[in-house]
Amino acid sequence: MFLAIVRFWYRGLIGSLYVEPRFHFHYFGLEWVNPLPARGMYAIFAIGALTALGMGFGRYQRAAAAVFCGCFTYAELCEKSGYLNHYYFVSLVALLLACLPNAKQVPRAALFVLRGQIALVYFFAGLAKLDADWLLHAQPLRLWLSARADAPLIGGLLSEPASAYLIAWCGALFDLSAPFLLLWSRTRIYAYAAVVTFHVFTAVLFPTIGMFPWLMIAATTIFFAPDWPRIGLASRATAAPPRCELSARMLAFFFLHFAIQAALPLRFVLYPGSPSWTDQGFRFAWRVMIADKIGSVRFDVVERGSQRRWSVEPRAYLTPFQERMMGQSPDMILELAHEVERDFRTRTGGDVSVFADAWASLNGRPSQRLIDPGVDLALERDSLRPATWILPLRGKP
Repeated sequence: MFLAIVRFWYRGLIGSLYVEPRFHFHYFGLEWVNPLPARGMYAIFAIGALTALGMGFGRYQRAAAAVFCGCFTYAELCEKSGYLNHYYFVSLVALLLACLPNAKQVPRAALFVLRGQIALVYFFAGLAKLDADWLLHAQPLRLWLSARADAPLIGGLLSEPASAYLIAWCGALFDLSAPFLLLWSRTRIYAYAAVVTFHVFTAVLFPTIGMFPWLMIAATTIFFAPDWPRIGLASRATAAPPRCELSARMLAFFFLHFAIQAALPLRFVLYPGSPSWTDQGFRFAWRVMIADKIGSVRFDVVERGSQRRWSVEPRAYLTPFQERMMGQSPDMILELAHEVERDFRTRTGGDVSVFADAWASLNGRPSQRLIDPGVDLALERDSLRPATWILPLRGKP
């Protein structure tokens, strides 16, 4: 995480994501979370880097994990357009490390808490792949692999549709079975070899995925026997440390944590349509690399009294990155529509309606309307209820 923060800083992403934008997208219920001024955001990341080193070197580890979790999670909550599954994973693991005992001897339950968090990531990533687009049409893999047809040695193989289907099915089986194969001592080494192979393959073919493959390769070593880093190293005889157990309060906390972690990925069943299209039930659900979605939006603003009309491009309010991410996300389209409504109400001194001319393409489908153009988004509110203003997805990829 120290290296990840240094990389993030070096690439100028702190400025482009938190300092330069004049408008920031918020998570539902957390609209009050906003970035600090520039110096404050750089300080947040500096503290995150230092506490990451503290965790790595085992210095005041629980306190370092707590501060790191607070800094990292705060930064991620400041801008929804920057959401990534592995950032969410980092926050969760940091939270667990802040709560778990850190001593020469820890209860076995602590080991299984960390293993359980990683197992949930793999299992729900596999569950999300039990989808017609992924299994029956090998999408979006066919799109992505065909784009790598110029890769040395294997480029021709990647352009074959059969390769996409094979990788799609193997990927789903791998994610669903990995937690169980890693937990069983007889299959653990083979499962870990598959973990390394799978993640190196995705890192090489999809470099834009960032640190997620390397993070998971490192994290899954927690499934090995606890003494594996010391094998072959001389150990000094020490007095037996005091016995350590998780308190009833800690056990209750971890039970609640995993209940929430099991429920969040399943909430998509409460919403009609594909989560990859509507985004309802998509985030915090480990739906990893199963959607290739691009979109474009233009807003039409109508003054309710005079019926004067204006055509508004999102780039007037957003950075290029924000505009690209917003174009594929209905809830961010809705939030920007409210910002446009506030802006034009201030300009005109009267009430205005805001309509979205939004089009998107999912997993190779022809572009189609994402938002009902007849719905005044200024009157709609973000909520946990199904969004009736999102049009249904049509056609096959």
